[in-house]
Amino acid sequence: MSRFVPYIRNLVSQLNLDLSDKVIITELATNAYFDAALIPLFAGAKKVIYVDNNASQEDRAHTKKKLKEIIELNKITSEVIIRESRPLPEDLMKVNILCNTGALRPLGLNLLQHVNPSNVVIQLMYDSWEVREADIDFDYCRSKGIPIVGTNESNLSFDIFYNVAPLMLKMCLEVSRVYSENIFIFSDDDFGEQTRKALGKLNPKSLIQTKDINVLKEEIKNVDLLVLCSFKEERSLLGQHGILNFIADNPNLKLVHLFGIVDAQYVKSTLNLNIYPDYDGKTKKMSKTFAHIGGEPVIDLFLASYKAGCSFLNNEESEFIQEVNFL
Repeated sequence: MSRFVPYIRNLVSQLNLDLSDKVIITELATNAYFDAALIPLFAGAKKVIYVDNNASQEDRAHTKKKLKEIIELNKITSEVIIRESRPLPEDLMKVNILCNTGALRPLGLNLLQHVNPSNVVIQLMYDSWEVREADIDFDYCRSKGIPIVGTNESNLSFDIFYNVAPLMLKMCLEVSRVYSENIFIFSDDDFGEQTRKALGKLNPKSLIQTKDINVLKEEIKNVDLLVLCSFKEERSLLGQHGILNFIADNPNLKLVHLFGIVDAQYVKSTLNLNIYPDYDGKTKKMSKTFAHIGGEPVIDLFLASYKAGCSFLNNEESEFIQEVNFL
């Protein structure tokens, strides 16, 4: 039994999420994303097709067993199918909400050619402005009129995007004490703004937020903590051709990255700096997701996404629909 079942039930009721006539295709993952996968079941979905891409056979067996127990215990009536690796053509022909989740990405021609454009929506599980071209074959969607719906993470009643603040605060506290330190946030977007607000509450010695490289060059020797969280920055930040490689001038620098192209091995072996998380960073893809701060933020996001997709299909207005189509 998941401890989040009561939480999911309550929010499904609060949002009046009714998927009783909908066929959903989503992923069956682990941890917070397993709990998020339960949402369509408790919203009464007609049918849920799960794609299980877990690399570990142990994880696959565990998630299937846990899902079966929850279905039986809660007397779930939705038809449930689990596919390994990818959905089948017959699944896609009937799908109404096709989730843009990790196990299904990229949503390319091999999948999209089987959907019915008049009875489906591709549901982005994030704000439409965060869209990544590699996730979906947009040209094919345009040519066939397949609608795509973004999730408004910043609507006033649910404000999911606020979770960026505690996420960044936790990440920074895992490598730095934050207070009484000089902090530089390399970002000029909403992610940087949320980071600035969160860290500012801990009274750092100084706090600068900008993407101006000249400012960073001037300040680098005094910076204790450098936070890279510029969502749309497509240049290599740290690596063989990194535009910020000069930060090696400060051997005591602590480095946290949420967004940005970062070669972690280069940072450690050539720049001689520690980096967190200790793996490569990418543009437009979070190094740590909301799951890093708990299950509730992930569940909130997925609930809002299902509400957006369902409302779109039902021709209903919804504060959770941010943008439609990209056509």
